[in-house]
Amino acid sequence: MTQSHGWLLPELLRLDSTYQGRYELWHQTKTQPHLTLDTLARPEPIPFLKPGDAGFDKPLTMLKACFRAVGGESQKPGMREVSYLAKWMLFSLGHPYQPSPPTMETRTAGTRRKRLENEFDLSQLIRFPSDYFGHLLAHSQYGQRHTRFYPTLQPVAALMAELGHQVDHGAKPMRILDPCLGTGRLALEASNYARALVGWERDRPLLEVALANFMLYAPDFALPIPGLGGQLVWGDALERQGTVIVGHRAQPEPWPALAPPPKPTRRPKPHASDPNTTQLTIF
Repeated sequence: MTQSHGWLLPELLRLDSTYQGRYELWHQTKTQPHLTLDTLARPEPIPFLKPGDAGFDKPLTMLKACFRAVGGESQKPGMREVSYLAKWMLFSLGHPYQPSPPTMETRTAGTRRKRLENEFDLSQLIRFPSDYFGHLLAHSQYGQRHTRFYPTLQPVAALMAELGHQVDHGAKPMRILDPCLGTGRLALEASNYARALVGWERDRPLLEVALANFMLYAPDFALPIPGLGGQLVWGDALERQGTVIVGHRAQPEPWPALAPPPKPTRRPKPHASDPNTTQLTIF
């Protein structure tokens, strides 16, 4: 029997209430009147694991068993296996982006999905949080010739998120922009301080993997709260061309990092006292 859309969501909510509390905070914020970033509570920080930390290997072993269950390569899974599992998770956890199960082109699809359901252990991912998909894709050298996928090391991502929070906002929650989202590793670390994300990624499978990560650990990013300006965009942030796949269609303002540089209204006129009038006429 095929499972229904969102069949794993009750288990996610139960685990989240025990370990993280992110979905409860998300629900409280969604029902809050007169919503602004200034009035929001900061989320409780999640200590994301890195390779070598205690507990990191156990979920990794579980995920490799999941890849074996669907007939994939378990020792060095690539994007085909990771993408399928990410979409299956989005369907199972009830995200509206994936309303039906991902397709599997084999006559034994039903049997393989059943094996996947038996192998998948959501509790391990919640108890030992990390960007496991980014780790697996980096080891398979995914995208290094074409999409230039080089995930930031987890300790570096944690430091960047902390410094960005200290410099810009102090104790106040943030809305952040990540123009090269990848699997969402830096954004996950920033979710310890931020309540809204505008994330761009031109590689759609990577964007879907990031969305699966956000469903596990950052519901503010996976299910943006209206009024806070969160979006996930499939496209190129430098060219400002993309399709919003999660969040409101309108571009939140202001986002100076995405705006083209202002054009000068007129050229400055050289002054007689300037020693280098030629240089001034260039601008």
